[in-house]
Amino acid sequence: MAVLALLLVGFIAGCGGDPNIESAKLNIRNKDYNKAIESAQTAIEANPQNAEAYYYIGLAYSEKALLESVYDREEFIASSRENLLKAKELYEEQELSTSELKNVPVLIDFMWRVEYNDAIELVDFDREQHPDTLNLAIRHLQNAATANPDSAMTYDVLGELYFRNNDLPNAISSVNKAIEVASDDDLSRYYRLAFFHQQANEPEKIIDIMTQAYKIWPDDIEVVQELAYAYMRVGRTEDATDIVNDLINRQPDNAEYRVVYGTQLYQNVLTINDELSNNLDLLYNKNRELNQAKSQGSPNQNAINQLEAEINQLETTIEEQRADVEQTTNVAEEQLTRAIEIEPLNVTANYFMGVIHQNRAATYFDLRNITEDNEQAMQYNEMAMSELNKSLPYYERAAEVEPDNTDFWLSLFRVYTTLGMMDKAEEAQGKAGL
Repeated sequence: MAVLALLLVGFIAGCGGDPNIESAKLNIRNKDYNKAIESAQTAIEANPQNAEAYYYIGLAYSEKALLESVYDREEFIASSRENLLKAKELYEEQELSTSELKNVPVLIDFMWRVEYNDAIELVDFDREQHPDTLNLAIRHLQNAATANPDSAMTYDVLGELYFRNNDLPNAISSVNKAIEVASDDDLSRYYRLAFFHQQANEPEKIIDIMTQAYKIWPDDIEVVQELAYAYMRVGRTEDATDIVNDLINRQPDNAEYRVVYGTQLYQNVLTINDELSNNLDLLYNKNRELNQAKSQGSPNQNAINQLEAEINQLETTIEEQRADVEQTTNVAEEQLTRAIEIEPLNVTANYFMGVIHQNRAATYFDLRNITEDNEQAMQYNEMAMSELNKSLPYYERAAEVEPDNTDFWLSLFRVYTTLGMMDKAEEAQGKAGL
């Protein structure tokens, strides 16, 4: 306010010009903004190219806005901006260098700053806010955006407040607007927008956003990874792997790229593994039902036939899933192994190699539990124990590099326990915080 008051002293001092303009200045000094606007409009009627008249209409509207409730200011702010910009246009066309011309951006910035700062002062971003407070802050920022629609910072904060107010459509719209008007590219906006679309359950929109980001930052591994994750969420596995593989082809000796590729592939394996585990449980239950049906005094052949058909279908599905898991796991394992060759102490690569072998062991244990062939069960058990032994050096290396990571020690505790290595299991248990 002090800045504006100083400006007004300069604007209104002096006389001898257009009497309508002098009247407008006097009415502004007397806070009669409606009469100031009328006087300036009379000057425009006499001379439509009167830049000074547009300037003082803009100034009067900016002052009127401050007298209104925050919820009723927008039209006055819009009128002020419109007239100030018209004044600027006319001053420049007529090549008139005046203090009023220089102060057009100052006044516009003043209107923006009042609303923006009032919004920021209302909100504690570290705590949950009452909806009324959020609505008031949002209204201030809407006014700020009217004063300066090119302020990306305004839309950034608006997006956050809309999100906190459970208004995802406007949160998304605001961040899109921030990206549109920003003078430079900011990756954090793309991540925030992707998050909002995730909350709105719009996975295809996430792909669109991260594709835009990928075009701007094609070598950023996190951008590639987020785009790959977006593809995976909608089942576009080939697109996910292709985009990461492209990075590897460009830089074959970059261990991190291979880690991302391998882990990305294995995320898909984990999804299939969950389905496979459910189907193995279902197969076990169906086999029990079949045995019970056959042991009845008067077996129901129709029920038996139905169960056998369901079991056959399940076994086919399980074999297909196992083949899919094994094929994808092998590719992931190749990439992670190569990453470890390039960078032996890469924690993520070592950890995921441990996970791969441990999950293979879990599948063999599941198969052991559902088979009725004792010899086959023994073979599955041996295969499972072999995979667990293979997992150990990878988990141990990961824990060696990051000894404070309790997840690594928890995995080691489970593997040591299953292998009967109780001394090591007890040590890992303590380091896992159990």
